[in-house]
Amino acid sequence: MRSKLWALLVSGALMALPAAAEDSATTLLVAVRALSFLQHPLQGEVIVGIVYQPGNAQSALEAKQLDAMMEDGFRAGQLVLRPRLIALDELANSNVGLYFLTSDLGHAAAALAQLDRSRKIPCVTTDIVQVQDGNCAMGVRALPRVQILVNRAAAAASGMTFSEAFRVMITEL
Repeated sequence: MRSKLWALLVSGALMALPAAAEDSATTLLVAVRALSFLQHPLQGEVIVGIVYQPGNAQSALEAKQLDAMMEDGFRAGQLVLRPRLIALDELANSNVGLYFLTSDLGHAAAALAQLDRSRKIPCVTTDIVQVQDGNCAMGVRALPRVQILVNRAAAAASGMTFSEAFRVMITEL
């Protein structure tokens, strides 16, 4: 009986994966397009530091999914994103042009906010709470509707300045 229940749960989870991957790909595309509205947009090949907490299952899973999506280079116009997994405790040694903060990091993400401000590296996340807390400058969601939230103070501290035309389409804190 247990093995049948386990098989049912696993098959249900596997059927949900394509929808989750599609949502993640759409969210990533929205985030990259939003970055194109920076006054000084990212160009060419950019190394994206996918910041995660190895001991946190949700964070590690999201990091692996993002890494897989960008494995061959995620293209949007002239921009090509190349992923690099970065454990939260390895931030100080990272050399990237953009941070993508995974979800479910809690207060540990404050370390990224400190580094982000000193290096002027943009930060994007799907974890809206991290944007509200000022740990990341821009939060993006694609479903059920597109939502882009920008923390004005965190964006300014990291050197992210958006064009005036784009600012009317986003929510700023």
